[in-house]
Amino acid sequence: MQPDQRVIILGAFDLFHVGHLRALRFASKLGTCLEVGIESDDICIESKGHYPTIGEENRLEIVQNVKGVDSAFIYRNHFYEGFIGPKNYQVLAWNEANEEPRHLAFLEYCKRNGIKIVPIPRTPGVSSTEIKADISHTCRFMGACNA
Repeated sequence: MQPDQRVIILGAFDLFHVGHLRALRFASKLGTCLEVGIESDDICIESKGHYPTIGEENRLEIVQNVKGVDSAFIYRNHFYEGFIGPKNYQVLAWNEANEEPRHLAFLEYCKRNGIKIVPIPRTPGVSSTEIKADISHTCRFMGACNA
C-alpha cells in the first residue's frame, strides 16, 4: 500500500453477499482511503432492466457500515468523470466482467488521468443475479409463487 492512495469502487451492491464483501475488502487494501459509489435505483433500472431488490438508501447504509469503507455515495448518472475527477483518486477497483461499451470511455478516462485500474477477483458461484434466480426457482418449486 502506498501513502495516501485514494481508492474508488463502483457497483449496485444489490442483495449484498460474500462476493461484495470480498470485493470491498480487496479494494480497501489497495490504498489508505476507500470510497464506494453505489448505483442509484434509476441507474440499476437502466443498466439491468429492472428495479434493484434493495433500494438505494438501504444499499448505501449497508455499504457504509462495512469495515474498511471510509465513505460511500449514490451516483445518479454515468458521467463518472464528474465525480471521479474532483476527488483525485489514484486507484479504481474494477470488475473486469463489467466492460460494457458504456464503460469503455470511463476506463479510458481513468487511464489518461493516471488512475490505476486494478481488477477485482471474482467470487465464483456468487452473484445477485444467481441468488435471485435461485430464489425464483425455489419459490416456483414450492408453489409459493404465481410465476
